[in-house]
Amino acid sequence: MELSNLDFEPRERSAWQVFDLSILMVRRWGFTLFSLWFMQAVPVFVLLFLLLDADWAALVVWWLKPLFERPMLHYASQAAFGQRPAVLQCLAVLRRLGILNLLSILTWRRLSLKRAYLAPVDQLEGLRGSARAKRIQSLDNAAKHHQAFWQFLCLHIELIVVAGLAFLLFSLIPQSAQIDLNFQDIDDLTLELGIAYAILCLIAYGIVAPFYVVGGFLGYLHSRILLEAWDIEIAFKRMSKRLASLTPAVVAAMVVVGLSVGSSTVEAKVLEGVSPADVQTQVEEIFQQPEVIERVTTWELAESGDDAWQDVPEWLINTLKAIAKWFTETDFTALDTVFWMAIILLLMLAWWKFSRVRFSRLEGIERAQSPESTLPDFVRKVPVSQWPEDLIEAALQTGRAGDTRLSLTYLLRHFLLLAQTRFGVSLDASMTEGECEAQLQAQLPSALLPHYRTLLGYWIQQAWAHRAVSTEHIESLIHAFQDTQKQVNTL
Repeated sequence: MELSNLDFEPRERSAWQVFDLSILMVRRWGFTLFSLWFMQAVPVFVLLFLLLDADWAALVVWWLKPLFERPMLHYASQAAFGQRPAVLQCLAVLRRLGILNLLSILTWRRLSLKRAYLAPVDQLEGLRGSARAKRIQSLDNAAKHHQAFWQFLCLHIELIVVAGLAFLLFSLIPQSAQIDLNFQDIDDLTLELGIAYAILCLIAYGIVAPFYVVGGFLGYLHSRILLEAWDIEIAFKRMSKRLASLTPAVVAAMVVVGLSVGSSTVEAKVLEGVSPADVQTQVEEIFQQPEVIERVTTWELAESGDDAWQDVPEWLINTLKAIAKWFTETDFTALDTVFWMAIILLLMLAWWKFSRVRFSRLEGIERAQSPESTLPDFVRKVPVSQWPEDLIEAALQTGRAGDTRLSLTYLLRHFLLLAQTRFGVSLDASMTEGECEAQLQAQLPSALLPHYRTLLGYWIQQAWAHRAVSTEHIESLIHAFQDTQKQVNTL
């Protein structure tokens, strides 16, 4: 799938902008998404209604919502890149998910507050086990996606839709056939009201489901845009196309100007004896380098044949048959106690989930009040899983290991936190490297200022010019800074 075929502009968005984009995408893809939902849910509802009753049919359809969402996710993942798969192709995704994956999404992952956001990890990327857990952690750290809020919002919208449809149905009853809701005669209307309520719930599920699925999928895509810099890659591709469309003379002039601006120590020389074709070839070779554009393989759902059930253990098949037989032969009128116990357990689980979300939010507030929140974004947004306690030692080790970018990141964090806590330098998250240097120049001692300038120069050389900094230069900067810091502390 080509990133240039995205159905929307890839850029950094807040969670609320992603939700707004989800509504626009549902308006564009809505007919197929609604069709996919009702093509799956209506037959299941009718079958269960004939076998059991309307209440059980609505409850089972509600529990099977994660299963019905997977074909919709497949369509959204294709439509986002300019393709329009057929409905049967989307429904065939259920066979390719695998029996164990289907069991997981209908059991312990059923009540996940980020169900739609995490569904692409196992369906589109095909990750399992520890690889899936690491991927989920990196996606969660990429952006504040607020998927739990999105799920609660969609749940409340479902309730509002059910209430609105019920009011509309009640208002359409003729006055000559008004129902007297006498509590003494309410048992006579229980069956009709239960069927009507179940049908209204089914309609509400189908109305809200496309918005929920697309909102989770676009949140997942937004996290990947931030992690893999899709917006930068597309910008480079567009720049390459514009350069290719320019005349060779203009391209040569742009190369000369770029060389003169990018290096302050090398004087620009007039290109003599160089043909325009050679210049264009060199520019194209630059954009083909992996340091300029990082290429990441997108997902591709593997096909699986009819022999997928051969790998399923015999005991698991027998267990599923026994469960199906129990559901078809059991008299469910005697399961009221079990049903209410399940409701209590669900409420306890929801409270536990809510407590975890609240605790995570309090942790986020504490982190926002820490000195890290005042660091500039070009340091704070570097994807580091855990900051080491000794940043200087970590910088030396990662530099000797060859990861100079991470080494410079550790040094920047140490230098800037020292400037804040020791010398009272005020920094802001929106500062660029130049603004940060100007602020340091105004508040730092003059003895330490050259080391900060050198470090920022190394960072710009590594992060923006993609030119590696030698380990010797990093170690020399660390030793010189430590010696100067000792002199400053003795004053």
